[in-house]
Amino acid sequence: MMNKFLTILLLLSAFIITGCTNSPAKTLVKFEDIVAEKDVEELFKLVSIEEGVYWSEKEAEDVIDYFSENTSAYEEQLSLLHGQKDALKEKKNPVNETGLFYFNDEKKLAVRTYEVSLDKGSFVKFKELLVSIREDEAIRKEDGSDENIVVGLFGPGQYNLKGHADYGYVTLDDTTDVALFDDKDFNMEIELDLKGEADTFFSSQPNTNLYINDSKINQDIGEKDGVSIQPLVDGLILRAENEFSWGKLVSEELEYTKDMIGQENYNNSDFSVVNGVDLTPYIFTDEEGKKEIAQIITGFNEKLLKGLAENEPSYLDDAVATDEAKAGYDSDFEILTQVEKGELTVSSFPYGTGAWFVGHYKGGLLESIIDFSHAENPIDEETSEDLLVLKVMLKTNFFYIPEGSDVSSLTKDTINYIEPIIHLKKEDDQWIIAAQTINLKAWNDELELTGEQLVKTNVE
Repeated sequence: MMNKFLTILLLLSAFIITGCTNSPAKTLVKFEDIVAEKDVEELFKLVSIEEGVYWSEKEAEDVIDYFSENTSAYEEQLSLLHGQKDALKEKKNPVNETGLFYFNDEKKLAVRTYEVSLDKGSFVKFKELLVSIREDEAIRKEDGSDENIVVGLFGPGQYNLKGHADYGYVTLDDTTDVALFDDKDFNMEIELDLKGEADTFFSSQPNTNLYINDSKINQDIGEKDGVSIQPLVDGLILRAENEFSWGKLVSEELEYTKDMIGQENYNNSDFSVVNGVDLTPYIFTDEEGKKEIAQIITGFNEKLLKGLAENEPSYLDDAVATDEAKAGYDSDFEILTQVEKGELTVSSFPYGTGAWFVGHYKGGLLESIIDFSHAENPIDEETSEDLLVLKVMLKTNFFYIPEGSDVSSLTKDTINYIEPIIHLKKEDDQWIIAAQTINLKAWNDELELTGEQLVKTNVE
């Protein structure tokens, strides 16, 4: 009998407690007292928080401070809660779609839930993105996104949103304060600056790879109008590379600044003007290749000029060049031979032009100067092979002497600079001269070759 009495007593107590706890009228009185007394701890204990929603005593304090500073907002909140209390008393569905707090269907005072998302305009395609409001939790996204990113569910209050975007070659961070006090709109889109600047990069060579801070960007900037790259920030180190069958060319390294945006540059590939940064690779960086090429060019032209001065084509027999390149001078040797034999004279040509065609050469090569910072890569139209063209200057005391010319002023110290156009290629992993065009009759004593990658080779 006693056990039955205790059971009834416990059930009655529970009913009374539940009724008191879920009494909107009593809850509302307590809520008003808490706000008036600024009792943060009691407010946090009083309200119900939906599962998955972040709200702490710190945010409870934010709300009390907000109501203290915005009395009209607080009065509106109380009016909403009184209306909901009355509806529940009359057993009607409360209108509870607005307000920072509301009475739910269980007659409990609940804190409002806000969905916070990061606007997609805050970033571009990323490698990894971390977004956090809470100290102990961050949203992680990988491999880019073209949609808003939901950061989480939060109660009303003041928050600090942090973003960290990893783009592989650069990481960007930004932060912003977020105030969640709107009593009608509970979806908050926030913007951060995690996308930097955008700029266009181009190359006059197709299939050019861009590198930023030594990270390869999977974009061919050799396209007609270049490629827009984002994000960019001051201080990034930029360069471009182009791979060929014989090796690669690289561009100069540039340190990016915002001042580069909108620059107009000339695109040599199609003679157009591009609003962007020119990163065409022109620099030949293979140090062993430089030595080999310098020896080949020097050796070939030393033998060529000496052979022409002595009318001895056999000097070219062991030169490192294709048969076609050597054969390009056959006609010059034939003319010299005809002149020596008397088969070709000044009178063989009309209008007094014979003096220019009838003559001989003297002197030879003193030094070759090659600029490896201005290389080009044409394609052999017949073989489709990758070629290499370099700026070359030959310092010589080599001259063409027309028949009957006064050469008393010429000495071994008289300098003549010659600029050949030389095409090189690789055969069996060895550099070889594929073709060479040269004006053997040019006289120039003031020519100068400048560049940052000059290789000079003296002839002993």
